[in-house]
Amino acid sequence: MSAMSGRVVILGASGFLGRALHGVLMRDGVEVIGHSSRTLDLTRPDAFSALDSVLTPETVLVLASALTPDRGQTPATFLANTTMATNLAAYLEGRRVGSLIYLGSDAVYGFGDEAVTEDTSVAPTGYYALGKYAAERVMDCAARASSVPLLVLRVTGVYGPGEARKSATTSSSTTSRRSRPGCCGPARRASTTWPPGRAARSRTW
Repeated sequence: MSAMSGRVVILGASGFLGRALHGVLMRDGVEVIGHSSRTLDLTRPDAFSALDSVLTPETVLVLASALTPDRGQTPATFLANTTMATNLAAYLEGRRVGSLIYLGSDAVYGFGDEAVTEDTSVAPTGYYALGKYAAERVMDCAARASSVPLLVLRVTGVYGPGEARKSATTSSSTTSRRSRPGCCGPARRASTTWPPGRAARSRTW
């Protein structure tokens, strides 16, 4: 992180991952601007004017915003997550940034017992996974249209201080799976846990 130069703009800076990223960048002396839904509602096209004065051809733009599965797995949450990405893509037409980063989810692979590699085909099940994969493809189209580099990170379950959702340790069932080799080191043992009525979540060690 300390090698990063230029301004970083984080959309979704109030979420668990967004807050952590914001804190690390600030600690390393990077100029970072964070937006939450209170300062920039990504579901409203007219809200993007908040970015007019901060985006430059050197800016790194991070899309970390999403309605997570605990907010519901419904057509409405799917629409919200895809709308955020399509509105951002529309705003970026005719504008250039240094690079784009999209925080996706390993939910796009589905939940099984096989190790996930860079060659594993996506198999999203549920509205959250479908929304994350659709948003990922939207951002890919936007990046290609503007000839801007895009980094997609399909993040697995992440835990730590400040994680507001109910702990997975109260789960009622557990299955085994392995993490992706190549992005997290060698394949390691993991478990997927979920409380009744809540989405499956992964933890590795």
